[in-house]
Amino acid sequence: MASETARDAEHDEERAVRYAFGLLDSGTRATFERHLADCEHCRELVQIGRDVAARLDAEAPAVDPGPRLRTRIWREIAEESRRSGARPSFWARFLRRPMARQPALLAPIAAVFVVALTLGAVLGRQFTLNEALLVVPLAGSAGGDSHVIIHRSGATEVALRHVADPPPGTVYVAWVRAPDGPPVSAGTYDDGNGTFPLAISALGKIVEITVEAKPGASTPSAAPILSAPVVP
Repeated sequence: MASETARDAEHDEERAVRYAFGLLDSGTRATFERHLADCEHCRELVQIGRDVAARLDAEAPAVDPGPRLRTRIWREIAEESRRSGARPSFWARFLRRPMARQPALLAPIAAVFVVALTLGAVLGRQFTLNEALLVVPLAGSAGGDSHVIIHRSGATEVALRHVADPPPGTVYVAWVRAPDGPPVSAGTYDDGNGTFPLAISALGKIVEITVEAKPGASTPSAAPILSAPVVP
């Protein structure tokens, strides 16, 4: 029974994709539209398919990439499936169906695959840039478990943890200074637990946290409650 239910769900998903691309015959379309009225999951799939189709109509060139590209696409999917040991996804199985061999569908399918690869590359690069390169603990009278975080992109953040909130009417100000230079205001925060970005990189410099009456202070008005040299 469970396998029949899974097969039915897979069949419905396949019909949803065909419906979104206008590939169902009139009889099947009428039957599926009755199912669609009661199935939120299939409605979502249809909307996604229509959105993809609309973008491809607007942006993708109307060309037939030919059999070589389709063969390459399937080879890539099959290789990824073998590496992961996972069952091919619905979209991978979809590419193997006879309908996926129709010339009219090769360009949209190839375009979707290229978009997915591009998005994966962008997200992978973004993940790499956001990876923490250096994490330095802040120490001082405020206690807690706070850190300065340097990302591979060069961005710097201060993560305050288990520090008391600043007194009413005041904020925490993060200062960045070179070992032999004046402090420069780089960020403010009004909570003892949270993460906030610094406007300048702190790598190779010193980060100090002070309590100030207003965020626009040009110089610290008190000794730092937390500080750390940000060096490997």
